[in-house]
Amino acid sequence: MNWMISWTQEDIRTLLLRKGRWTEIPVWRVLRYQVHSAFDNMAIDEAVFREVQDHRSPPTIRFYGWCQPSISLGYFQDLRSEVNLDACKRLGIDVVRRPTGGKAVLHGSDLTYAVVARQEGDCFEPGILATYLAISRCLSRALRDWGIPVDYAESSRSSPEAFLNASCFAKPSRYELLVHDRKICGSAQARSKGAFLQHGSILIDFNAALTVEVLHGTVDTDEQVQSLANSVTCIRDYRPVGDETPMLLSRCLEEAFSEEWGISFNGSVMTEREGALAERIGREKLTSGAPHGVPSGERK
Repeated sequence: MNWMISWTQEDIRTLLLRKGRWTEIPVWRVLRYQVHSAFDNMAIDEAVFREVQDHRSPPTIRFYGWCQPSISLGYFQDLRSEVNLDACKRLGIDVVRRPTGGKAVLHGSDLTYAVVARQEGDCFEPGILATYLAISRCLSRALRDWGIPVDYAESSRSSPEAFLNASCFAKPSRYELLVHDRKICGSAQARSKGAFLQHGSILIDFNAALTVEVLHGTVDTDEQVQSLANSVTCIRDYRPVGDETPMLLSRCLEEAFSEEWGISFNGSVMTEREGALAERIGREKLTSGAPHGVPSGERK
């Protein structure tokens, strides 16, 4: 006679507790891939960030896209000196300010992620660079599974040819991901009240000419385009991409975070409080284009 025993997670937990071998697995929330407007995307991230700061929301990883090409501007960047607003208006490109630091990113052909957690979490050592490294390990694990030979930037550096200083992808920062010395992912952080928010953009495709057109540079346009094209790469350079690529990549990243950090995911929806807060912040951003409701803190 064949016997089959069905073990539930609670059965296994009880058994391991009796044996003294149970270690609680950290539980995070994942907000799976969705597409929103620029203003809604930043409003959602700010709302989750504030709720995590106040211990009302769990540590969260969010994956998303943009319903139309959009520029997210770093918290400290000057809008008019670094973004060509006339070109953005003509091309129908929205501009929104991030709560995180760093340089401008042209979205629309990328997968964007946000990691929001308490700074004293079990998955990383304290400090900005330690958090960057912990997250980069997850990103690199997923991209290598996709056959993309990524490496870490060992230090922040500026190429003498990086003329487009407004662009996040003009130069790598320490622990950001490179493929054959070309940047494929950009990231930035904000920290406040014991919590952090890290934004990241993984390039699925890349249009150097369009990026140069909408961001102000310092030299001749053709020279900027060539410089940027030489310093940036994207997933399309290594494998076929399509409409499903952002969603498929986000699922691969979700698995990589779980395996690399030893975490499980529970729940994939925002709380009612987060939704109401995001709606209010989004209205304010749409009206003024300025960041609202973001406490002061470290931003890089």
